[in-house]
Amino acid sequence: MEALKQRQKRYLEQLKKAHSERRVKVITGLSGIGKTRLLNDYAGLLLRSGVEEKDCIRLSLRDPENEYLRSPEQLRYLFQDYMETPGKRYYVLVDDLDLAIHPRRQDQAIPKLLRELQEQNVDVTAVCSDRRVLTQGDSSFLERSVEIRMEPLSFQEFMLDWNGTVEEGLREFSLHGGIPAALVRPSSEEKEAVLKQVLRKAINSVARLSRIAPGDERLMEMLELVAETAGDLISPAWLTRELDDAGRKIVPATVERYLHFFQECGVLRKVEMRDVRRRNLRKTPCKYYFIDPGLQNCCLGFPRVMTNTILEPVVCQQLNAWGYKTEIGLIVHNHFDHRGVKIRRQLEIDFAVEEKKGDHLLCIQMEPVDPADMRKALEPMERALGIYVGQRVQRVKCILLLRNRSLFQQADGIQRVSLPSFLAGSGPEPD
Repeated sequence: MEALKQRQKRYLEQLKKAHSERRVKVITGLSGIGKTRLLNDYAGLLLRSGVEEKDCIRLSLRDPENEYLRSPEQLRYLFQDYMETPGKRYYVLVDDLDLAIHPRRQDQAIPKLLRELQEQNVDVTAVCSDRRVLTQGDSSFLERSVEIRMEPLSFQEFMLDWNGTVEEGLREFSLHGGIPAALVRPSSEEKEAVLKQVLRKAINSVARLSRIAPGDERLMEMLELVAETAGDLISPAWLTRELDDAGRKIVPATVERYLHFFQECGVLRKVEMRDVRRRNLRKTPCKYYFIDPGLQNCCLGFPRVMTNTILEPVVCQQLNAWGYKTEIGLIVHNHFDHRGVKIRRQLEIDFAVEEKKGDHLLCIQMEPVDPADMRKALEPMERALGIYVGQRVQRVKCILLLRNRSLFQQADGIQRVSLPSFLAGSGPEPD
């Protein structure tokens, strides 16, 4: 697949850059995302560049024969025995390194080991399903390491190998997503089986990080709530109340910790709210989007209907793939009613992102499913346009994404763009 080849080449370039800077490389991402393949490709690149096979230590901690190496002490002994010549350049490539991290103890043993190897002129590359190797390391380790975060294919990348129309491609992508292990499967049943397996592994990883039983149903029930409310502002307190109503006793701090771990494992993306006028960030409430629509559909039972609950996370994913930092736009509008009473309203913009050069604010709104709600969708963008009239510091551009209509422009300053065309394009560049 052309998309996977281009993606692999891009990640290899990141590894080569980190290699030239002599930094520890940590490859993270979901199961089935291509981490092991990237590690093998990097090993092949090293050998083709002149590195001798005997100077390259390659092992996978998932192999049963390497189970005894799933501890920092055993790994240290192995590396010391293998590296006979002090000061010589060696290469260590370890797959599934997170299996060597103690599941119930917060320590820095693995980051410390990697830092020691790096100080001994060893080129270190490790694959982990989560970011614990990075988050448990001290500041000196973080300065010497780099994370290669592997993401599912975006819709634009997915379309490189799609033979149908853009609209058909969007329907398929919004159903099964862009995780490589699922993409290569020929049938819907096989794709969905792979996606369920990926989600199950991610839930088990979160259970391990949370120090609870892998079969704890609260994790799946929480994900189902997030999947059903994607695009809505939620908070840990709200999720706690919903879970309590379902008979699951839990406290907001625990829910917040679970959400954080699902972000660490690459399942969810948190999008916070920013006041468009004052530019200050609000931590809560916020939105949680699934990194991949296929995983969201695992929680929803793979519905065949495209709703904004599914499409909004797809837009968020594509904006991130283009390099934008996505935020929710908040506009506080104060006015007086006919009795002179001050009324405070909070208007929401689905996505408020700064253009890459920093001099444009892009306000992006999804077309509502109910045409009667169109006025509600347009008003926040009209208010945003009014805020920046006459200001030289920053200009605003507003885009309304239409689900079933083609591109056209209106004179109110709001650009109408068909959703498939927007996603398949090169990004919302300013006029």
